[in-house]
Amino acid sequence: MKFQPGVDITKVEARFPDYYKTVAPGRESDPQGYDYREVNRFNFINVQDIHLFSDKIQQIKPTGDIKTVASFAVIAVLILVIGAINFTNLTTAMALHRSKEVSLRKVLGAHRKQIIGQYLG
Repeated sequence: MKFQPGVDITKVEARFPDYYKTVAPGRESDPQGYDYREVNRFNFINVQDIHLFSDKIQQIKPTGDIKTVASFAVIAVLILVIGAINFTNLTTAMALHRSKEVSLRKVLGAHRKQIIGQYLG
């Protein structure tokens, strides 16, 4: 159901069980006198909130969980931070090895542009 702006959902939820009893057919053939219309409960939820924020059963589609999404996002950020630290560490280690090479090239007469070209290449 789509409600007009300003409608109080709690009032509609309170009146809905009585409406359901008038609309849903009863089962006269039940020997125990069980009336399923008495035990059914209905809740309204915003359609946009069904996927990540609903904990109800029998939804329109399978639901997710915002806590799971947040957990995976935190793990992804941690992996990126570890990767950045690892890259910085490896770059520093390689720079120490290449410093000898750069020194030797400078002694042999290499220009600044040649050394920059070698690093970028």
